[in-house]
Amino acid sequence: MINLLIVDDEAIILDGLTELFHTAGIPDLEVHRANSGIQALKIMERSRIDIVLTDIRMPEMTGLELFDRVRERWKRCKVVFLTGYSDFGYVQEVLRKGGADYVLKMEGDEDIVAAVRKAIADLHEELDVERFVAEAKSKMKQLQPLAQREYIGNLLLGEPFASAGLKARFEELDIPFSEAAPIYMLLGKADSWEGIDRPSDRTLLLYALQNIAGELLPPSCATLSLSLDGAALLWLIQPRGEDEVDAELQLSLDRIQQAAVRFLSLRFSFACSGLFEWTDIGRVYDRLRDLLHQGAGIGEEISYLGSGGGDGMDERRTDELRAELKRFVFLEAHLENGKAEEFDLGLVRLLNAADRNRVPLALSLEAFNRISSLLLSQLNRSGLQEISEDSDRLHRLTRYDAFPSWVDTIAFFRETAAALFAHRRKMQADRGLEIVGKVEDFVARHLSEDLSLNRLGQAVYLNPAYLSRLYKQLTGVGLSDYVTDRRIRKAKELLRSTDMKIQEITVAVGLESPSYFARLFKRLTGKSPQEYRES
Repeated sequence: MINLLIVDDEAIILDGLTELFHTAGIPDLEVHRANSGIQALKIMERSRIDIVLTDIRMPEMTGLELFDRVRERWKRCKVVFLTGYSDFGYVQEVLRKGGADYVLKMEGDEDIVAAVRKAIADLHEELDVERFVAEAKSKMKQLQPLAQREYIGNLLLGEPFASAGLKARFEELDIPFSEAAPIYMLLGKADSWEGIDRPSDRTLLLYALQNIAGELLPPSCATLSLSLDGAALLWLIQPRGEDEVDAELQLSLDRIQQAAVRFLSLRFSFACSGLFEWTDIGRVYDRLRDLLHQGAGIGEEISYLGSGGGDGMDERRTDELRAELKRFVFLEAHLENGKAEEFDLGLVRLLNAADRNRVPLALSLEAFNRISSLLLSQLNRSGLQEISEDSDRLHRLTRYDAFPSWVDTIAFFRETAAALFAHRRKMQADRGLEIVGKVEDFVARHLSEDLSLNRLGQAVYLNPAYLSRLYKQLTGVGLSDYVTDRRIRKAKELLRSTDMKIQEITVAVGLESPSYFARLFKRLTGKSPQEYRES
């Protein structure tokens, strides 16, 4: 939405320009008007103005003085001067400062509209997406370690989107790996932080250990190291050739542990996988983390060198479920954000992995209870009485053994989630209609007052641009068009049923100028106000 403010002390010119831009066909243009520079500044104090179209010669405050005030406080605002030849020398001086344009008064309406269109184009160019993307890429280079950590973290969680397009993402984030070659994973954590209490000291030691490992890991490998939550370190290691480097890695681990004790007085335990494919990265991470959890902390450094995960079918199924449980945070986000399709896909994937006939009972119970708690929490917040007062459904929602088969369990959870999403959509639709009702009621009660999009947005506590889109989406009518229609309807009523003067009716329907009201009325009805009254 573009907000245009027209400033001129001559009422006939102000009315004409207002009418001109109301009919200019510029999309999403909100027109404001002021009869002096002082009034213009008051409007700019309460509403965001993008373009000011102003006369130069005005009493109290000239257009040039207004320009200086605007440039001081609203640097992105564009100013277009309406000028005569006698003012041109002043305008040239202003143009050198930038942020302004001009159009001669004796030029036609098309030139005036073109000048404003050019100002709109300049605003859009300044907000050009490509420029912001380029700036973002530049900043991303500075924040690259954080971006790498976020992306690898998503891979470890097994989030589906993260594994798509590995090659492109590796190039974008300067990750030195081939998506087609296998990798090793090395996970390490301190056996004890005794005597090192400050988080900053721990971070410094982890950083030092990363540097030590960078020197001691096999030079024949590409490596990437990440700090995980300030407590553990992870390395991804990819041989540049085709040979495995198990023996070299084992030797490197020994040297890294010795260096940690010698230079950092820090005992560090490692778990290292064998070579694996990128598709297994989440499963391997889980297995290494379990190994460290089971072994570290007993007073000595421990090195594991193995596959990082079992090959048995039962163990793979367990790993698959654990990977899905790690992704539970995304399931919660989909439910919170109303993404029904994504939630259903994730729910089915998790429940299939949690089949009580495929995995240990305790893990299956964990999955069931987490889903049950999530849906129950959403149910309590949504106030969906259809389910919350159904004792049988609530019983099944909290009882693992309430279903004859796991297929029935899946169907029940999907049905319950679908009901919650349907209720959410209905609530959103009802809320939208409620907002429409409040806006229309406000318009009816304040027809003689300011009914700009900014004022209406304030009345219902919504962003003006969002309110405009929402109203158009729900009613099929532009909000500004609706306000104009209500004003003309009210004017017709007053013309038919009262002896009020045209000037009084103008004020009663919230329009400042009788001449502008007359032109607007004739454009929309085909008759002047007086002709309508007499007919």
